[in-house]
Amino acid sequence: MPSKNSRMCSLHFRDDDFVEHHRDTNSRRRKQASSTELKNRYLKPDAVPSIFVNAPAYLSSPATTPRSSASVATASGRRQKKASRLRTQHAAFKADDVITSLTLQQLKDRLATETTVPGGYHVALVEDMLVVYRLCVTDAVPRLQGSLTVSETFDVSVHVDGRHIQSTEYLDIVPGSLETMSQLMNLLARLKTWCEVANDLETSMDDADAPQAMCACPLSF
Repeated sequence: MPSKNSRMCSLHFRDDDFVEHHRDTNSRRRKQASSTELKNRYLKPDAVPSIFVNAPAYLSSPATTPRSSASVATASGRRQKKASRLRTQHAAFKADDVITSLTLQQLKDRLATETTVPGGYHVALVEDMLVVYRLCVTDAVPRLQGSLTVSETFDVSVHVDGRHIQSTEYLDIVPGSLETMSQLMNLLARLKTWCEVANDLETSMDDADAPQAMCACPLSF
């Protein structure tokens, strides 16, 4: 939690978030001051950090034309400016989120840099398919725990422990073909949960109870 002594680097603010004043408080000398004279910089009252170099591009809002001081001086003006900035950020997010124009190789490269991918996944291109999969290793033997494949037409197929998952199980996330990175991230998160459930069932049952335990699983494999 920030305290009253917390500070934020000025690199997170745009140039138009600042106002500048000459150090010299004498008005006559200030009028005669050269443009190279040192100045004090102050943040505007409504300035919001909007530049994050190491975060996804859609989290940094693009520079916009500043409103006149009269329009932002009122509460209504500030609300309008905030709403406009949120709309701009939302539009930038949606544009960056769409992946339908990417090739499978580009989508693979995008996954390699995406910070929101759930942990434990591996990615490979296999026979015109992008495969995102999870492995578990038992007694030095690797086993495919779950996988999600994306075709060149961005149709998806999901498997858990060798069993195909019907598309109705994730229709709320991907109602048709894959269109956005957000859909892919949410589906990978759900697949991870399914894999963990299946793994917990396997480790908690013996061979005699295996058929009954698998039937008790709430997923439609």
